[in-house]
Amino acid sequence: MFKLATLLALLPAIALASPVSADKVVQRDDTIYIGTAEQYTPVNFIPGACGYLNSPSDYVVGIASAVYGTGVHCGDTITITNSETFATVDAVVVEDCQTCQEVGDIEVTLAVATQLNSGQTPDAFTTFDVTWEFD
Repeated sequence: MFKLATLLALLPAIALASPVSADKVVQRDDTIYIGTAEQYTPVNFIPGACGYLNSPSDYVVGIASAVYGTGVHCGDTITITNSETFATVDAVVVEDCQTCQEVGDIEVTLAVATQLNSGQTPDAFTTFDVTWEFD
């Protein structure tokens, strides 16, 4: 009985000593998101929501705030598919897309938009339907 009571008393200390940060423990997200991609331009020398510096030539995206949450997906790679051309590209989550209206909406850099439009540079205001998922 004494041993069980000692173990129970130590459990909170053991849990607090855990090296894994609670905000980084994420269950696998197998959801296939459906939404609209819109082009955005990262501001040079100003870190995005995840703290990274990026440029329009980087393969990076912003995901809807509902999915971004507290930033647990920062640095995660997603695979994006253009619903019309079926072109695909991998990109890294670096932004919280606060203007995304639907949970599957994303914002993409020029590099990502060009790749998804079969190598054609899209107009800055062009939007297109996509599906995407976490790798």
